[in-house]
Amino acid sequence: MLQYHNKAHLLNIPSWNWKEGDDAICLAELKLGFIAQSCLAPGLSTMLANLFSMRSFIKIEEDTWQKYYLEGVANEMYTEYLSSAFVGLSFPAVCELVFAKLKLLMIAIEYKSEKRESSILINPGNHVKIQEGTLGFFIASDAKEVKRAYFYCKACHDDITDPKRIKKCGCKRRK
Repeated sequence: MLQYHNKAHLLNIPSWNWKEGDDAICLAELKLGFIAQSCLAPGLSTMLANLFSMRSFIKIEEDTWQKYYLEGVANEMYTEYLSSAFVGLSFPAVCELVFAKLKLLMIAIEYKSEKRESSILINPGNHVKIQEGTLGFFIASDAKEVKRAYFYCKACHDDITDPKRIKKCGCKRRK
């Protein structure tokens, strides 16, 4: 992290190369970027700040907005490889299935092109199909919950209604 006016000095470092992907993050630019994004999407900066800071959930018995806010703030970002049961499905179809059956919120995937170059796709449309070995990005309360996306097997878990019961199965198909 640098102050903005020090960015020009990076060009004096012989091994520094913008074209090779070397980059610098300026705290002021980051803050202003968050403010600008909040103008376009109100609440985005709050959501991102909550996702990337760790807090534990404080139980509140009353049904108030604070209860729901604190429950949401306790969630974090996790990654997990997706089960082969999702291969060939579109991103929205997998999101719907993962939300309904596994009680997980998937927001992005790591997509690998034919050249095996990877990129992170946030909420891609129907045109993106899940491939074998796709990494999913989830918002959840713990890593154990997200493991369900890896263990899910259509043959063994399709009729299960309690997502906590989705564990590694002995099925050879796992599709």
